[in-house]
Amino acid sequence: LTYKASWSAQSLNGGRMVMDDFQALAPNGDAISSFVTLRTYSEATKRWEMAGLQALQPSIPAQWHGVATDDGMLLHALATLPDGQRVHTRIRFFDIAPESFSWESSASFDAGQTWRKTASLQARRKAGTDARAAAPARLVSAIPKLASLDIERSLAFFEKLGFRRRGSYPDYGMIERDGVQIHFWLCTDARIPRETGCRIAVQGIETMFEACSELGIIHPNGTLEGKPWGVAEFSVLDPDGNLITFQQPAN
Repeated sequence: LTYKASWSAQSLNGGRMVMDDFQALAPNGDAISSFVTLRTYSEATKRWEMAGLQALQPSIPAQWHGVATDDGMLLHALATLPDGQRVHTRIRFFDIAPESFSWESSASFDAGQTWRKTASLQARRKAGTDARAAAPARLVSAIPKLASLDIERSLAFFEKLGFRRRGSYPDYGMIERDGVQIHFWLCTDARIPRETGCRIAVQGIETMFEACSELGIIHPNGTLEGKPWGVAEFSVLDPDGNLITFQQPAN
């Protein structure tokens, strides 16, 4: 059988997640099948972690993940049918170009020993829907990049504040907490970090202040207080002297 279909996608959370909706269409254009997925790349597993459900047909929950390949992307799912049978599904994206891609789905009912092709498609971007040209420019976040005399030491310091590592290299480091990132570049001039810093907006500033006070990192002149410009704020110093100010709207 041959069907026409549509595929739309949008980014969420500052581009960190993607939600897409694949719909198979009847000859009159009505959707007869819709599969919606939500995916995000995990630094921990080094793969795309995914969740997907059928919207117009009975849905069978499945465990999804995806990895990049030399020629595209490979998705894998494991589902259990109502009769207890386990089904492996793999979907391969290939021949990927700015305006088109190919897609092929296969299923296995014997734990991956044999596979049979279940579907394939040729996708082309719909005329007039070039998202790169049509979408208005929009700022989604700012990432401060601070000078560091020792990348490992800088990352370890911010881990005490609840941040986690996104990447660590000899001359560059990245940490993140609650969607807020800070990057570090390796610097050999100790004067630079003592003259730089950044501001981070928070919720629950009293709790954050208490945690930083226990670590003994509050700037001597940076205790928690209200400011005339309408925020409550406090400041800490990292090991190299970068001034990090946490702020929250007053009241």
